[in-house]
Amino acid sequence: MRCDEGYSSYLEVLDAERSLFNVELSYTSSQSALFRATVNTYKTMGGDGVQAAAQAVTPPQVKERGLFPEKEN
Repeated sequence: MRCDEGYSSYLEVLDAERSLFNVELSYTSSQSALFRATVNTYKTMGGDGVQAAAQAVTPPQVKERGLFPEKEN
């Protein structure tokens, strides 16, 4: 790590981590807005394809972790 080797101060490392967190938080908010818009579009169209739409736009890592509820039969 740059801090351990003396290239950067610990304060610079903390600032970089804070900036990264803010970017990740913004990305998550944008992704959430996309999912909600997709679901609302399918609901508006009157189809029962909300689950299919969610599967079409959900990244594989979200499916693998089970973070998106599966449709119950």
